[in-house]
Amino acid sequence: MQQPEATVENTQKIDGNNRFWAEHYAPDIRGYDHQTRRYQRVSDILDTAVRNTPERVGFSLVLPSGHCLDKTYAEIGRASDAIACYLREDLGLFPGDVAAIQLPNSIHYPVILFGAMKAGLKVTNLNPLYTPREIVHQLQDSGAKVLFGFNLFADRLQTALKDTAVEQVVIAALWEFFPQAASDALRHTITDVAKLVPEYSFDHVPFEDALAQGMAHGEIYYDLSQIDPGSAAFLQYTGGTTGVSKGAELTHDNVTHVLEMLNACVHGAMQKTDHGQMSILTVIPYYHIFALIVNLMHFTAASGRNVLIPNPNPIANLKPAFDNYDIDWLTGVDTLFSGLMAQDWFQQTPPQIGLAIGGGTSLRPDTARRWSEQIGPIVEGYGMTETTCMIALSPLDGSDKPGTAGQPVPGLDIKITRSDGAPVGIDEAGELHVRGPNIATAYLNRPDASAETFADGWMATGDIVTMDAEGHLAIVDRKKDMILVSGFNVYPNELEAVIQSMPGVAEVAVVGEAHPTRGESPAAFVKRADPAVTEEMVIEYCRANLTAYKVPTQVHFLEELPKSSVGKILRKELRSC
Repeated sequence: MQQPEATVENTQKIDGNNRFWAEHYAPDIRGYDHQTRRYQRVSDILDTAVRNTPERVGFSLVLPSGHCLDKTYAEIGRASDAIACYLREDLGLFPGDVAAIQLPNSIHYPVILFGAMKAGLKVTNLNPLYTPREIVHQLQDSGAKVLFGFNLFADRLQTALKDTAVEQVVIAALWEFFPQAASDALRHTITDVAKLVPEYSFDHVPFEDALAQGMAHGEIYYDLSQIDPGSAAFLQYTGGTTGVSKGAELTHDNVTHVLEMLNACVHGAMQKTDHGQMSILTVIPYYHIFALIVNLMHFTAASGRNVLIPNPNPIANLKPAFDNYDIDWLTGVDTLFSGLMAQDWFQQTPPQIGLAIGGGTSLRPDTARRWSEQIGPIVEGYGMTETTCMIALSPLDGSDKPGTAGQPVPGLDIKITRSDGAPVGIDEAGELHVRGPNIATAYLNRPDASAETFADGWMATGDIVTMDAEGHLAIVDRKKDMILVSGFNVYPNELEAVIQSMPGVAEVAVVGEAHPTRGESPAAFVKRADPAVTEEMVIEYCRANLTAYKVPTQVHFLEELPKSSVGKILRKELRSC
């Protein structure tokens, strides 16, 4: 009897020993060499933009009121030099010390971040909306010695600074950097009319004073040759999906390598503009790894423009950005893209966006379809904090496969394993492990978690995935989110996709709940678009579309599902409901 011809599909094991997907890269990616890079340290990224394009606008701040502020790379460079002087000369900090930045998207952010890097410091980013408990944990764990905060949220620091290593707090205000008349008007509106600035009474220095102190030192440039590119540049904290958040140590090497990996995938899309300079709308906050790498670092490396949105809620706050600037790129999550398309002003004059990249959560098929039909190209990316943002990106040449997160970025090794550690085959589900120059070195102060996650150069992602014969990755679910029902694996993403397709459902999340006989059972949390939708209707719909053991045993209706600052639904909070 004749044996079937061997194919990649029936012989390939995804064991980390070859990058077979590279044969299916777009032609301009195939020859990429990740050993060649433009930068050694993070500070080099801004320094190069300042040297090559000093008068080009690098950052534009857009407020809901319509106030806009442009700053050139030369202006950002000078201000960041001053902050470096303030940190070293006035605060007496040394290379290797940690600066904490707790800011929304603003002109302050690149000034402070690159200033800290020029001073040889490490940076840890905090969400401005963190509670005092969360702030204390990160400040204590990171050992930060200076904190740059924001006046609109400064009351959260009132009880959070005790028992930390913080020696100086610098408080920024939204009206800073504006010309005097506009600054005075904004200050009056924010403080006296809207009364948005809370009361706080701890010792601090206003940002404009810190900037002036740094400027007074004149031009001082610090020799960073002793800063090892393999040393940590960022202590970037994870979302804490398994409990207390952990600080991933991201090195200068990680950041500079990932920029080359990303550039290899998207450099063609960086050249398609009719107005001379690429602009990206920065809605996702810089303290998130997605915006930190793709928006801030990548666009600075390209001498592009970041159009900054301090607060995207309500979504109408984005309208002045589209009214005043040509937006070429947009990064976001599904809720941002679907929210924009629900706006009359966005639909009436749809912008010409050259590329939209979705991350954080999978794009719903309907969102991707509507966006591509009405606005322009939209692709999915996949990554995490520990991989310096990047694992995979969908091809930009139209060969992307809906429902997948794209192909591994160049320079990355992949293996996918069963629970016993054996490699899986094509289209077989298993846990994803990644290895490459963009992978974090460890978790700060967490030797046990580091040993569990990082081993022999590989990182265990905790994601259950499949890979097809061309290397397209499909995210099945988080390993820790998997629900074990009577011994059967149930993946919440599958159930959510089914329930989301039901008429009358706006949003859904599924988690596991304890069950007396099954061990666990799925529970669905639903935000209704139609109040007539009932628990019985949802369960019956699931019965018609899912195997019996996958059908939720309970359906809970909520007015809103809990979300992170970038719009990602937080399953962990639903487990305690």
